[in-house]
Amino acid sequence: MPNQRARWRPILPYFGAFLGLGVAVSFFGPALPELRRQTGSSVGEMGWVFIAQSIGGLLGSIVAGRLYRTFGGRHLIAVASAGFATALALVALPSELVFVVLLGAVIGFGAGATDVGSNTLLPSVVAPEELVSSMNALHTCFAVGALFAPVVVGVSLSMTDSLGPACAVFAAGTLGLASVLWFGDRRGAARQAAADHEEHGPTPDWWRLALVGLFFLLYVGLEVGYAGWIATYSRELGLGSGWGPGLTAAFWAGFLAGRLGMVWRGDGIVTGRVLRWSIGGATTVAIAVAAIGAHAI
Repeated sequence: MPNQRARWRPILPYFGAFLGLGVAVSFFGPALPELRRQTGSSVGEMGWVFIAQSIGGLLGSIVAGRLYRTFGGRHLIAVASAGFATALALVALPSELVFVVLLGAVIGFGAGATDVGSNTLLPSVVAPEELVSSMNALHTCFAVGALFAPVVVGVSLSMTDSLGPACAVFAAGTLGLASVLWFGDRRGAARQAAADHEEHGPTPDWWRLALVGLFFLLYVGLEVGYAGWIATYSRELGLGSGWGPGLTAAFWAGFLAGRLGMVWRGDGIVTGRVLRWSIGGATTVAIAVAAIGAHAI
């Protein structure tokens, strides 16, 4: 047991960061109908929020890659988390669409920097033989946050007809996490920043990077597209108000189950088999959802 505690202690802050990342990524989907009412915007106009969030995430990922070795992983993630926590707090304020779009960009920027920082830093603080289970545990925390967000948004809307309580909970929790990352183990963070100035290993072939990049482009597009629009889609189909948050939560619950399964058995399953079964299953479900929606309309 002491060995297990010693293993997990250094990476717990990054688990917390991915918990906040899950909240940031999944927040706008179930909140979209209320934001439409709040801003008086159409469904098409609200699409700019997701575009801004995606562009912000791309820029955050690029900037984080440049600043990672200068500031160190912990401090970079702390600043990014504080940024999207502040933006989440402001979302609940009555405002125009352009302000919500700007907040979406800030949330995306902070989420992108947190994503890159945590994924990059984790391999440097865990043993190589523990990397698969640790990485999946990290992304399990993302799934917990993503599942938690639509539930809290749904409760907030049902009890107060407002996003205020949900935004307050998310902002306070993420700001607390940012404080822990910034002030905790400052000497260790400084040592890690210095060590990260050195390059580790050869640069991969360009075509391998392009292939991985294309896969993530498609994967993240599916993830963000479904989670972001399923609540609005269910409302357009005439389903009840509770279906939107419920379907969003169901999606992230499946994500969580998959991650837990990989934490448990990931070391013993060939990666190619996981990808084939996962892609095949996701494609089948996506076709089924589209067919059901077309029939309902």
